[in-house]
Amino acid sequence: MLHALLFAPAPLCDALVALCEQLTGAPPPLRAVGFALSDSEGDLYRALAAAVAVVPAEDGALVLGDLLGGTSATIALSMPHPHVNFLGGVSLPMVLGLKDALAASRPVEGAAVSVTDQLARCAELLKAAARGGLVDSQSYLRATGEDSNIDASHFEGDASVGGALGGA
Repeated sequence: MLHALLFAPAPLCDALVALCEQLTGAPPPLRAVGFALSDSEGDLYRALAAAVAVVPAEDGALVLGDLLGGTSATIALSMPHPHVNFLGGVSLPMVLGLKDALAASRPVEGAAVSVTDQLARCAELLKAAARGGLVDSQSYLRATGEDSNIDASHFEGDASVGGALGGA
């Protein structure tokens, strides 16, 4: 069985969890371990270690983080758990696809699939979800033949978007 952890700066964790909940009506199937940028590496290590400690040794821990090569990745990869995989570049499409990726990574009953293979399968599915979320609007509109001019008239009376649309 795989367990997903989100290990990133607290504002990023909070935003991803809240957006996922808003869009799907349910929290994502992960444990968020957010941290302040001012936290020491020791504090970060202890926070993640506490979250990883509840993952049974025979299970896998997939740690989603902001950047491979950053502090969160270094700390995740130093966890004393036999099955930890760090996946950098966390994004909303990855978090939205997590439930399906975890389900698709579970072995069918009676099949012998290693935890390492389950982690790799889940990571591949989440990377595909992230790539699928990258959309160049102009290329998309050209390919679909849709009009690229969006009518913003319904925003004009809304003062809350005036600054974003260049209004006063």
